[in-house]
Amino acid sequence: MAFLSDAQAVELADFNGAWIPSPSLIDPTKIAINKARLARNVSFFGQNVATRYGYSAVFNPSASVTSMINWLFLNGTTPANYLAFYVPGTGVRIANLASPTASTLIAETTGTTASLCSLGKQMYAGFMDANGIGVAPGKVCAFGGTAEPLFAAPIATVPTMSESGSLTNTTPGVKKFGYLIQTSNGFITRPSPAPLDVFTPVSYTSLGGIIEMSISPPSFVWPTYAVKVAMIATTTANPNRYFIVPSPSGPGNSAFVPVSAVAPTNIYMFGCSDSYLTENGIDATPYLTQLSQTVSLTAPINPSVIAPYGQRLAYQCLDSAGTPVTYFSDSSQPQSLNAANSAVYLPGNLSTTTGFALRETFYILGPHWTYAVTDSNDTPSTWAQPQLVDGAIGAIGPFCVSLNATMNFAWVADEAGLYLFQGGSYSSRPVSYWQTTDWQRINFAATTKIQVVDHKSNQRVVVLAPLDGASTPTHQLTFDYSLGLTPELIQYSINSIASYSSGAIAMVQNNTTKHVEPWLAPSSSAYSIIRENDGTEANPYRDVSAAIDSAYEYAPLPRGFQGNVIMHHGLQIRVRGAGTATLTMYSVDQVVSAGPFSLTLATAPDAEILQRFFIRSEYASGRMATNAVDEWFNLARIDHYFTPGSPSR
Repeated sequence: MAFLSDAQAVELADFNGAWIPSPSLIDPTKIAINKARLARNVSFFGQNVATRYGYSAVFNPSASVTSMINWLFLNGTTPANYLAFYVPGTGVRIANLASPTASTLIAETTGTTASLCSLGKQMYAGFMDANGIGVAPGKVCAFGGTAEPLFAAPIATVPTMSESGSLTNTTPGVKKFGYLIQTSNGFITRPSPAPLDVFTPVSYTSLGGIIEMSISPPSFVWPTYAVKVAMIATTTANPNRYFIVPSPSGPGNSAFVPVSAVAPTNIYMFGCSDSYLTENGIDATPYLTQLSQTVSLTAPINPSVIAPYGQRLAYQCLDSAGTPVTYFSDSSQPQSLNAANSAVYLPGNLSTTTGFALRETFYILGPHWTYAVTDSNDTPSTWAQPQLVDGAIGAIGPFCVSLNATMNFAWVADEAGLYLFQGGSYSSRPVSYWQTTDWQRINFAATTKIQVVDHKSNQRVVVLAPLDGASTPTHQLTFDYSLGLTPELIQYSINSIASYSSGAIAMVQNNTTKHVEPWLAPSSSAYSIIRENDGTEANPYRDVSAAIDSAYEYAPLPRGFQGNVIMHHGLQIRVRGAGTATLTMYSVDQVVSAGPFSLTLATAPDAEILQRFFIRSEYASGRMATNAVDEWFNLARIDHYFTPGSPSR
């Protein structure tokens, strides 16, 4: 190294994420010395920068996928691990990750994408168009069951009433009767019969005997969702208040009986005085006004986003007048909504894009605003009015939020950047502040294609997004927050996968290792669903079968010689890896370059690599890259050698 004995050196041993220069924003010479001018398909660990791990194929869904979640539940006493994903033109499909083969769980052909929400063994789905507007009735399906519409309808069939026997303690006189239908997913419909979509009870005069209700739909064909029915009745004294008639076998027993597909379904009321009915019957009044489909199967709402909030479900949609609203279900009754009592509107009827619960609060987000509501354990209409959290920051689309409940924060993708939401407020600057140039490349018109996930164990948040006018996702904007949560500490890499077309991203539990890892689903039927490698694979540094185009360019050096023309002579490099890396040196504005030079990499090198070059420029930066199958690098230290020259050209 005698040729460098008279040169000065800058040592770099701390390699961080990229700050992206542009003519209108940060100048390359202002990039912090431990930051990068470019970080592409790399990851950070400690002070090292390395080629990121690749992806391995899991299975081919033979379809384009636009949204995806990991569905974990107990199937009896056995833990079940499923992948649920939405395929436009088909519906919600699932695959058992113990042996992935996809099957359709919920058929629906209208939407462009779907909001999927799992509650134990039940899967709820709201269907959206490309703008995030609900376009079809929501559906629900229990594992192993049949998909059914949310808010199922009553039916028009008028029951036949009769009476036998006497002296059964039934209070004589005129009463009104109807019935409720229970679905396979536990929803209880508005009362039937409703021949004109209005509950029309049957009046019957009792002589005090055993009252029988017989229900006979045409040819005994019930709606596919109907599994049980219960009788509702008024007392003789008050014909305006309905109760679910207790089971003849006594209070506390189920009042619902299975429907029959081959004969009339009969329900009995006996030994049920007015006082017994009021004391032991369940008040049926709430069912009279709850939202449900009409008898002709028109849905009351088309939910776009469905999200959990404690023991409630939140449904974001447009109401019957076309006004944006969030409906909150009754506690522990995820489909029980009432137009008057369940609705929460933002001030000025502002639009909503998505929502999420964090601790005791539910946050309702629009394109550029965020509001908060809190459950008071009463009906939502009595809750305090939505409180403004921020009038400038919100979520641009339905999948632009990712929670990290463990650390009590959320990530929110707004048009202005990726924001940390913590303690009920947003950070003063987006964590993507130094990557604004890349962030502005996102096609924000494709709102449903922008998806955010938080990789908690590796402390990385990933924004899957279409860049440069693309209509489907092209890149993963990756922000490593292992060193901290501020824009200055965030480590950024822009990632993409060659020869792969992404459609959706989700954090999924690996069925073998039980590790939670990022999975990608394709936007084309030609590709597989893929999982991020963890280094244990035989070939961890390949994207299925393709090379990883990995590159890292450190910040322009040196500093402290403003205006001097610098003679840049060479680098001494501590780097591990496999294959051949290329090193290219650039002048400050990348008008002049030297190289590329080929560097042979080893997993355990005996010596540092010395690379000579010459560039005459006020600053110079070096870019290391690999781009062949199974090639990778792990950069630990660079000594950049230079000699100060004249203070002017």
